Amino acid sequence: MAHEGRDTPTAGLGSDLAVAAGPMEVLLAWQTAGSAAGPEHRVSPRVAARILGSIPAGTRRAYTADWTRFTTWCAVAERRALPCTAETLAEFISAVADQGYAPASLGRMLAAIRSIHRLGGQPLPDNTAASAVIKCYRNERAAAGIANTHRRAVALSVRQLRQLVAACELPTLPDGPLRPPPAVARDRLVLVLGWAMMARRGELHALDLQDVSEVANGLEVLVRRSKTDQGAHGHLVAIPYGREALTCPVRLWRAWSDLLAGTGITTGALFRRVHRSGRIGDRLSDQGIYTIIRDVADRAGLGGSDIRPHSLRAGGATGAYLGGADAMLIGRHGRWRDGSRTVLGYIRDIDRWAHNPLHGAGL
Repeated sequence: MAHEGRDTPTAGLGSDLAVAAGPMEVLLAWQTAGSAAGPEHRVSPRVAARILGSIPAGTRRAYTADWTRFTTWCAVAERRALPCTAETLAEFISAVADQGYAPASLGRMLAAIRSIHRLGGQPLPDNTAASAVIKCYRNERAAAGIANTHRRAVALSVRQLRQLVAACELPTLPDGPLRPPPAVARDRLVLVLGWAMMARRGELHALDLQDVSEVANGLEVLVRRSKTDQGAHGHLVAIPYGREALTCPVRLWRAWSDLLAGTGITTGALFRRVHRSGRIGDRLSDQGIYTIIRDVADRAGLGGSDIRPHSLRAGGATGAYLGGADAMLIGRHGRWRDGSRTVLGYIRDIDRWAHNPLHGAGL
């Protein structure tokens, strides 16, 4: 492969693209640059916002961080970021590999760079060489005794879920004041509904009160958009009653929605900030969801067990499989694609011991 000569940043775009710009800035800088694009190739900020709005918030955050890393490296290396060449891509991936990033992170960076090229209407850089770099890097790590698997969130068992729910009313600090009742009710519903829905953090954050309906058999929750439903067709999730009051989604939904109604809130965000005084505020951020789960895990004595928001999703899937549910039904309930490797991975983790082929070998 011919080595790419060092490029200076594109005139008129260098200051925008060689610094920590997010996808919105990249899209606008390229497609509104008069010297780089004719009027027929420009988009307005509103159109750019809608294009980027088609990407899940979590993916946007990750891609923004990855693009920032790439453009910063390009500025130092005096290479063009947009459009970049296959050689630049391979050099960048090798450079970040030398910093010790996991192979999966390199793959995500590669996807981010190509996606931003696609958003900006630019030709995609060939990723053959960069992919080869990642493959070789995997082998180097394996030879050095470094695992290539990334640390996964703990799948929260029903027993652990009950521990967390019980800990919601404990003070935030030892010997501190009791937590306000609205915070306790909200946190319990976040935990149990998240587990029962096998929800992504962003899905919980986006729920509105009108997305949840109580029906004869339990709750119906409308997920208006998910990672596997980018067209926002919607997915209706059925949540049956729980056997125990402490972890019954319906009872916890009633407790929280009644509290909201008592303050005049009957529409809008389902999960909201709760101030120390007990006053209920506006929509809870997805980072707020993370904080709730982390803090409750600490109060329950499970803070060192790598419990995080994805633990609810993984726990719901593994709990359902242990209860005898079919893998395909689990995948559809949790809004995974049919045949998802993630769901199959949860099942393999269980089957490794539950259906170990050596159980009857007579050792």
